[in-house]
Amino acid sequence: MPEKRWLFYKRDDGLCLSLARELNSSNLLPHLLINRGVRDITSAKKFLYPELSDLIDPFLFNDMEKAVKRVFRIIQNKEHIIIYGDYDVDGVTGTAILYNLFKILGVNVDYYIPSRFKDGYGMNKAAIEKFKGDGVSAIITVDCGTSDVEEVELASSAGIDVIIVDHHEPPEKLPAYYAMINPKMHGSTYNFTGITSAGIAFKLAWAISQRMSNSFKASDAFHTFLVDSMGLATLGIIADVAPLVEENRIFAAYGLDAIRRCKNIGMRGLVSKAKLDDKKIEPYDVSFRLAPRLNAGGRLDTAQQCVELFTTSSQEVVDKILAKLDKFNIERRNVQNDILEDALRMAEIEVDVNRDNIIVLAGEKWHSGVIGIVAAKLVEEYYKPTILIALNGETGRGSARSVRGFNIHEALTSCKDLLIDYGGHPMAAGLTIKSENVEKLYKRLNKFAKQAIAAEDTEPTLNIDCELPLTYVTNEIAGEVERLGPYGVGNPKPLFAITGAKVAGEPKLIGSNYNHLS
Repeated sequence: MPEKRWLFYKRDDGLCLSLARELNSSNLLPHLLINRGVRDITSAKKFLYPELSDLIDPFLFNDMEKAVKRVFRIIQNKEHIIIYGDYDVDGVTGTAILYNLFKILGVNVDYYIPSRFKDGYGMNKAAIEKFKGDGVSAIITVDCGTSDVEEVELASSAGIDVIIVDHHEPPEKLPAYYAMINPKMHGSTYNFTGITSAGIAFKLAWAISQRMSNSFKASDAFHTFLVDSMGLATLGIIADVAPLVEENRIFAAYGLDAIRRCKNIGMRGLVSKAKLDDKKIEPYDVSFRLAPRLNAGGRLDTAQQCVELFTTSSQEVVDKILAKLDKFNIERRNVQNDILEDALRMAEIEVDVNRDNIIVLAGEKWHSGVIGIVAAKLVEEYYKPTILIALNGETGRGSARSVRGFNIHEALTSCKDLLIDYGGHPMAAGLTIKSENVEKLYKRLNKFAKQAIAAEDTEPTLNIDCELPLTYVTNEIAGEVERLGPYGVGNPKPLFAITGAKVAGEPKLIGSNYNHLS
């Protein structure tokens, strides 16, 4: 594993003093805020005191008005609709939010989650043909659809309107959708691109609810739905490794508490399984204790059961699903460790750290549902963008993970003629490829990466907020630092350096109540 280069943030003493006066704080708090891109008092107060009222108006999405009007026609005409979600946590939670709202509204609604193994990512034609036969008149996608040109065209030609709720990068050629609710679309009037599909699903539900009657909005069922949905949206946002800044910070600030106090029996059971009942839930708990259980279902079996977990009213069903997810999660860890061991052994032989700018490895016996996790482990080990491909006969499915400064989705776009399908984000992507093209992909990507990766992005860094004198290690300063939470991507826990210190020994708790440190 490469050594990390220490980088200290530069101080802006004048701005620190100005913000400290306004915030009535030490100079440390504004310095930490500046390091996180917060440079004025208005932004500082919004960061430190997030308010639900600062959530962006959902109708700023370009096609939100059109989508809401279509939903109301669905309600009035008693049409049959399908929510078509992705199999990751973001897709599952977004699907559950919309399904739960439509059930409250009495809509004839079903949901569909494709199989990672049989169908792959995105919409598939076989499912659309089935929907056509079932008399479905509209599909709302969640976390997919933006790149599904042929599938959306098939649905549209069958008279099925497709409303796309997604946050993936749009391709050059767009599908023939009825409405597209995606903040990354060219010309988008929604001014935050970091929101994920679960958050957008929440926004669609919120927009629909705004047009409902006052009696509906005052009902207990709707209030319960709002709290539960805030928790579900936050679960999806954090699990998708979205930056916890701007609007996502508001979701996290309120949604983490909503996860703990919601009435949804599936969420309550999931929290209990993770032994978080009496604990303040942090983003770390979502990323490493809640989300892996849900992802295990989609990685090794089907994510349909994960949507059912959050939509059923049966405690018996919840208990059965959670038991299965626990079993799958244990199996997932075992499979992951086997693939990691194999991939590291292969990398030792095939990867030249001085020559290769990007790692591309393929294995015949690898599980396509787990290789994304292993790719991330190899990024940690080598600090190079990594693509792992699970081969199955003439084709393979791959997962890509990247490093700071290298857009892996852009890299795959440069090789799209070698790919059957692909999609994703700058830091993570998925692909399908013919086995015969893997070697060509490796060569083409390395040629692309040689030009695209800057010298300063070839080694990992440790970003240190500042050097902290020991005199600053006080309860008051700790309280100020705590105000920066919840921590996550885009808002990491502050990291301090203390120089010239000697380690005197292992600290021990002393005193009658063990509340003193020696």
